[in-house]
Amino acid sequence: MFDDHVNGEYTEFRDANEGDFTWWSYVNMKSDLKTALGFARFFYPDIIEVEGGFLLKDKFKIF
Repeated sequence: MFDDHVNGEYTEFRDANEGDFTWWSYVNMKSDLKTALGFARFFYPDIIEVEGGFLLKDKFKIF
């Protein structure tokens, strides 16, 4: 998807930690539940059906 060197901090962590240090390891160290829940909205948003179409609930307003 992208080169590991796009995030210099990740490569520093990987190089400093022996063994099987992966992106999962990095995210586990750098994130918390609030951040994870925020990103979850991107992948599982609230959706509503309006006149046969599906729209993002937080972007839909009735005028």
